[in-house]
Amino acid sequence: MPTMDPFAVFAFYHLGLDEEFQYKFRNIHDTARHFQVSEKAIRDFLEREKMTPERIRHTDFNLSEAHSEAMIMDMDGLSKEAKKAFAQQAFGKLRDSQHDSLREFDDVDYDNLLGLD
Repeated sequence: MPTMDPFAVFAFYHLGLDEEFQYKFRNIHDTARHFQVSEKAIRDFLEREKMTPERIRHTDFNLSEAHSEAMIMDMDGLSKEAKKAFAQQAFGKLRDSQHDSLREFDDVDYDNLLGLD
């Protein structure tokens, strides 16, 4: 059974990267099956670890960008080591964003998520 630690679940569920850092779109059902637990156990784990999609949306971490980057890295044939390093960096950024206060829903500018304006 794969180890259900925060990094492994983040990489698998949010980035789509398995233990070999191969990309595939993954949903809650795939994640539960992969870690051999119930979907409720995955939801509870995500809640405990503050990694639910709803919570992440209200932080300064851009999950969509990280997921897209993981997919592109796989399509470009980057090495397992490069994809692992990216996943670890993304996980660190997520954890750092969790120490900040959560954004209010109304404070999010979805037209300018990167703050380029």
